[in-house]
Amino acid sequence: MVWEPMGYRSYVVYLELSHTGCWTESTGSKDVFVKNLQQDFSYSGDAYKAISVFVGDDLRTFLGPFKFHRNILGVKIHSLSNNIALVEFTSARNGTVADLVKRYGGVTISLEIVDGVERWRFLLPRARKESIGLLRDNAETMGNLLKFHVTEPEPTYFTDPYPLLSHYEDKALTQAYLSGYLDYPRRARAKNVAKILGISPATFLYHIRRAEKKLVASYLRRRSILVP
Repeated sequence: MVWEPMGYRSYVVYLELSHTGCWTESTGSKDVFVKNLQQDFSYSGDAYKAISVFVGDDLRTFLGPFKFHRNILGVKIHSLSNNIALVEFTSARNGTVADLVKRYGGVTISLEIVDGVERWRFLLPRARKESIGLLRDNAETMGNLLKFHVTEPEPTYFTDPYPLLSHYEDKALTQAYLSGYLDYPRRARAKNVAKILGISPATFLYHIRRAEKKLVASYLRRRSILVP
């Protein structure tokens, strides 16, 4: 255990922000999803570099204006397919959540951008409780702060965001999907899927419900709707 000075603790912060004037706002009117892979603050000057995956049917029409946004200083696009691109870009730090997190000593755990909303989860390894309020106040000045949740670090915040299903849950979920059991309207009945798996309908329903519950709980934890 690492000793911390009096008044300092570790926190995990989750926030959702509709960021006024930021390029991320444009994802609200486009079919584009962005997942950050890396941020580098060693770049000289008041800028930082980032590497993100951009995905969506509106990728091409989104990247055009993105390249010319006032905060974007440089862009290198690696097209992976018609609707997937690996994008390396340099951004001005001022007025960004990335800079806010950095100034408070935070380490980004995850960043996803969709529907015009930035979804951040980051670790504050050494912070005072009062600094959390200041951080929130700063975030509120950037736009519409939709969610701000603070908790202590939990293993689920750092492990794979998708839960580990048992062998039987995995088989039940996979076959349910392939058979159309999860479609609406359903293209298969529980007894038909169970027959393919060689188990009873009751056993199939037991495993599929457990798998669904784990997946939903994982999603709600990622959104900080459900606290671990």
